[in-house]
Amino acid sequence: MFLFFVSVLTVATAALLQTTEAIAFGPIKPNLVLILIVILSSIYKDWSYRFILVLTGATILKFSELFQLSDLVLIAALLLSIVIIDYLPWRKLINIELAVILGTLILNLVVFTPTTLILETLTNVILTVAIFIIAHIIYEEEIKSQENRF
Repeated sequence: MFLFFVSVLTVATAALLQTTEAIAFGPIKPNLVLILIVILSSIYKDWSYRFILVLTGATILKFSELFQLSDLVLIAALLLSIVIIDYLPWRKLINIELAVILGTLILNLVVFTPTTLILETLTNVILTVAIFIIAHIIYEEEIKSQENRF
């Protein structure tokens, strides 16, 4: 349970960072919330944990006083990305990468600029590999306990 609390705090911190220009590389801003939620959803198989992660990230990142279409697009992209990692037949890292790519595409449908989309997708893919390796080391016990449950 402690690791899940750390996961929620990590998603909240990433969402706060993403609302600033601290992680921007020129016009490119990697989507840390998408990356973290997809990676953590591959670790936590319980949908209640996944919903808490999605709502944490979405609440900090997008929600304003009124519910907007961009809020729905964010939540839909995150949930679709989570579903993808569950149902694709390949290795976990490949499924995560494809989910991040699809999530990035969905989130950029509104403001479609090909150059920005390609650079943001590449940035997200590179960060996903790095964060996946770190998360795999940190959550090794949690991953083993999930695999041994069935």
